[in-house]
Amino acid sequence: MSEILQLPERLDFDAARDLYGRLLALRGRPISIDGSAVRTGGTLAAQILLAAARDWRAAGLPFTFAPSVALRDVLDRLGVLSEIAQEEATA
Repeated sequence: MSEILQLPERLDFDAARDLYGRLLALRGRPISIDGSAVRTGGTLAAQILLAAARDWRAAGLPFTFAPSVALRDVLDRLGVLSEIAQEEATA
């Protein structure tokens, strides 16, 4: 069963630091990130989400991501949405 990580409404610098710590605590477990409440997001949070997506997938662990429209727009403008939100490959 995946751990659900609820993102806050604002993913500013302070929220990004908190996100990083929460992700570290969840390493090694399947994760589902719920970004449905996010209204504003920043570059640091995007970098942390991208690194987490890469780490989880490299470890072969499920990583699912459900962004809000606002978060989707921010990540798309930064060019990282497709990698963070990619579906798990089925074999």
